[in-house]
Amino acid sequence: MKKALVCLFLLMGMISMALTIKVMTYNIRHARGVDDVVDLQRIIDVVRSEEPDILILNEVDQGNPRTAGIHQAGEIAEALGMNLFFGPTEGTSYYGNAVLARFEIVQARSVTLPQPKWLNAAKRGAAIAAIEIEGVRVLVVGTHLGLAGIKEIETELSEIYSIVRESGLPAIVAGDFNVEYFDLENRMKEVIEELRSVNHYLGIDLHTIPANNPGPQIDYILASREFLPVNAYTVPSLASDHLPVVALLEMGR
Repeated sequence: MKKALVCLFLLMGMISMALTIKVMTYNIRHARGVDDVVDLQRIIDVVRSEEPDILILNEVDQGNPRTAGIHQAGEIAEALGMNLFFGPTEGTSYYGNAVLARFEIVQARSVTLPQPKWLNAAKRGAAIAAIEIEGVRVLVVGTHLGLAGIKEIETELSEIYSIVRESGLPAIVAGDFNVEYFDLENRMKEVIEELRSVNHYLGIDLHTIPANNPGPQIDYILASREFLPVNAYTVPSLASDHLPVVALLEMGR
């Protein structure tokens, strides 16, 4: 009887030490829906419906003339009470990726990702933020990889993987990878073994584009082994041409 009680108390202690966080990644296409209407409020409503703890955004306009100079990630962060880091890409100051969090962002930087030497295309980037989650520092990388095929994506994602390894922190890498999982799994085995695609780890098939008739999955949430995937799903919406991906991750504390 005493042994059973000890086991029960140990189990209760393990449960109490686990924390489940909700992560969302969303390519918002500067809030242009499948109907070609730009409406940031629709994006805000989609995110609010899920109340993520961590939000990664791609194709965000921040002061871009085409969207009336609105700071889109700033508007979303203010509406949802989240902290924000915006990382410009493609040689601009007004277009890129963003990381938003309900936790403190303690460090952040934007990086330009390398390309194969033969490629002459828009330089992709990553918004990298270290956030503090109940005493545990976590690296969050939001990125939008290139369109020139798997060799470009290998080059870009390998750089992100190096950044993650150098940090030594539990990591979440998410965004629009512009590649299907078959190619990731076959061409980047080491990365995928260490940074696991949450829905594939759970055996869940997701489809993210186009939003009105989703076929392939090109948007992912990858998590290092410090996280235990619990669930993953998409959110139906026509507010962008992509569907957002949501993951529940359990982490020790």
